[in-house]
Amino acid sequence: MSVSSGPQDLSGPTLVVDSWPVLEWLRKRDAAHSMFAEILEAASSRQLHLQMSRINYGEVFYNIVHKWGLLEAKAHRAKVMALPITLISVDDALVDEAVALKSIYPIAYADAFAAALAIRMNAPVVTGDPDFRKLASLGVVKIRWLGA
Repeated sequence: MSVSSGPQDLSGPTLVVDSWPVLEWLRKRDAAHSMFAEILEAASSRQLHLQMSRINYGEVFYNIVHKWGLLEAKAHRAKVMALPITLISVDDALVDEAVALKSIYPIAYADAFAAALAIRMNAPVVTGDPDFRKLASLGVVKIRWLGA
């Protein structure tokens, strides 16, 4: 993962990555694992660009530590950091946008950051989290569905 706090030269379409596909990829749960691996391959070859908010990255790392423990989590964290995903620092405006979404829709706090970033970037959210289906059906965000 690379870190960005400003505008970038993006090649190909942009997708916003929720924590869900990263965790499914780490757990090697098909079919999400296979579908996300294809997206990662496309991002590696610069056919598309992947972004994730630092809040969602924190959610990924928290889940890694929670599932595998702090010691084993270091190896899994290294795998995540090597992914072709740009981490987007959270600014005050994104916090306000996420809070507004969370106050209106029944979504997790971290999901509100993925949704806010997707709205800002006018990009679909890569996910399999059912909460995003609700947001998509209401026209709040577009999604690239990896769930069952």
